[in-house]
Amino acid sequence: MRSFVTGLGLILCLSACGGETEEQGAAVVATPTERVTPTPDAASRGKSAVSLALRSDGVTIIEAGSGSRKTNTIIFGADEVEVISAMSEVLGRPRTGSDAECGAGAVSFADFGSLQVNLRDGHFVGYVATMADGTQFAGVGGEDLSNATFEGLRNRADAEPVESTLDGEIAFSGSDGGRLGGFVEGAGESAPLQSVFAGTTCFYR
Repeated sequence: MRSFVTGLGLILCLSACGGETEEQGAAVVATPTERVTPTPDAASRGKSAVSLALRSDGVTIIEAGSGSRKTNTIIFGADEVEVISAMSEVLGRPRTGSDAECGAGAVSFADFGSLQVNLRDGHFVGYVATMADGTQFAGVGGEDLSNATFEGLRNRADAEPVESTLDGEIAFSGSDGGRLGGFVEGAGESAPLQSVFAGTTCFYR
């Protein structure tokens, strides 16, 4: 499906833009670093198993250890350095860069492979998550979004199609009850979820 593939490619390649965030101090400029393949299961590095709960206002990092559960919710507007540090702990070091041509002005991003964190003026403003490399993403009630279908999202998260120039675009409820955007591949109830986004994003429509 040509249009969807084109749209998804743009999601992966472009950093976010298009939303306003409150000025919270001097901007921190992202510096390119060596790309490290994300590690879906932090236990392989001596940590607890980790999942990322996708929210309409950010991301919650969940570390489920023996008899305990540690969570760290990172909300849009959080400081860029703190966000990248927290994400790097569970996903490895990102590839960072910037996009000076986004419609809302210059933005930067930290690309962790399965999760692209979008940054503007030194703060976290949005994200795009892709169900591609085994990273554990959670939705409503802790549902594993990596194996989600449109039918499952419709039943559990009130998913509905969105009128869009990009094929497969949908909207559904996130882990916090707020609405997320996403894309499924193909049509029909069994169409698998391919990506999820929230906050400030930049798509060509």
